[in-house]
Amino acid sequence: MPAKHIDLHTLAAYVDTYLTDEIAAEGAARSLPAFARFLETAATANTRMVNYTNIASDAQLPRQTVKSWFDILNDTLIGSFLEPYTRSVKRKAIATAKFYLFDPGIVRALRRFPVVKPESADFGEFFEHLVFHELQSWVDYRSPRNRLCY
Repeated sequence: MPAKHIDLHTLAAYVDTYLTDEIAAEGAARSLPAFARFLETAATANTRMVNYTNIASDAQLPRQTVKSWFDILNDTLIGSFLEPYTRSVKRKAIATAKFYLFDPGIVRALRRFPVVKPESADFGEFFEHLVFHELQSWVDYRSPRNRLCY
């Protein structure tokens, strides 16, 4: 039986509900249109190393606002940071975390993508997203004191 895909309208409605119910109610964002721009830009940075300056430029927001909103996404479990492995002896350690939203479907809705097919250019990114969440779940369940890194 093929997997059931949720249409973009349903996912977009979820994003709108999240914006109005969660963020507005928490008072975390003073401007919902600005936060909506930030979310769309954050979705394009999904699975990539976070560059607050570039994201701020793309979303037309101050860098510090972008950083604090990423922290809000992390604190509300809407997204997760994947920290780099920093105990390398052979070469300089990477200092920038990657960011993953909690669901690839939300990424699709925010980026207005159709269903991602294995032959598409974006399949690798969405596959990495799936692998990250599976590994993170395993670590949380089996060994909660350990942390996953890249």
